Amino acid sequence: MKQTFSLVLGGGAARWLAHIGVIEQLEKIWVAPVEISGTSIGAVIGAFYAAGYTSKDMKKIVQEVNLLSLVDLDLKNWLLKWAKISKFLWKYLGDMQFSELKIPLSIVSTDIDTGEKIVFREGRVVDAIRASIGIPWVFIPFKYNGKHLVDGGIMENLPIWVIQSDGPVIAVSVQIDIKKRIRVKKSFLFPDGTMLSNSYGVLRKMVGIMMTQNEIRSIERRWTVVLIRPERDDIDYYDFKKMNLMIAEWYRSAAPLVEYFNS
Repeated sequence: MKQTFSLVLGGGAARWLAHIGVIEQLEKIWVAPVEISGTSIGAVIGAFYAAGYTSKDMKKIVQEVNLLSLVDLDLKNWLLKWAKISKFLWKYLGDMQFSELKIPLSIVSTDIDTGEKIVFREGRVVDAIRASIGIPWVFIPFKYNGKHLVDGGIMENLPIWVIQSDGPVIAVSVQIDIKKRIRVKKSFLFPDGTMLSNSYGVLRKMVGIMMTQNEIRSIERRWTVVLIRPERDDIDYYDFKKMNLMIAEWYRSAAPLVEYFNS
């Protein structure tokens, strides 16, 4: 009899596609988590998986959607609005409540006014996702029950500690190694070909450090954690063109799970 486990999906922009590869590996060995938690883009995949979508379903959705079509810029403050993303999420999840999910799910967000971690386990799933994916310098904060909510990765990018079930945790990190210097294509914005060419790049680096450190703290607080994180730091957070490569790399990195569950 295969042991029970919980699945934790971390945040990481375009690298979220990696989560699909891990889920594909779990499906291959016919195991499923008893509980899921997700932050930021990990909350999106976690919600789809908990709702019953398979890895094949999710790959098809990603291939069909034009990600640029989801960009809805507010020219007053140069932040993204929610209308188009909400429409996309509603298309696949509709008015689904947490109580209707096939697998229990926790989604993490951050109250930007108080610095409090907010954990969603009830209510409408789409609202929780919107609250969790709002990168502060990219999206207008999501207003919910009088709170201004932003990306959950600020507080807990790898939400291990919100898991309520006992037993082992499989945690999927998609963070880039902060010690490595990420090269980007030289341009007006990045004249020296590094992320440190402008204030936006420096901000991304700072946030990366913060999220990596809170991931380390989360892992250290729980003993039974199986961490999946391949060394593919050449794939940037916003490199959506490498979708198939990301899925394949994390699928391969999850291969030891076969032995883990059969031992």
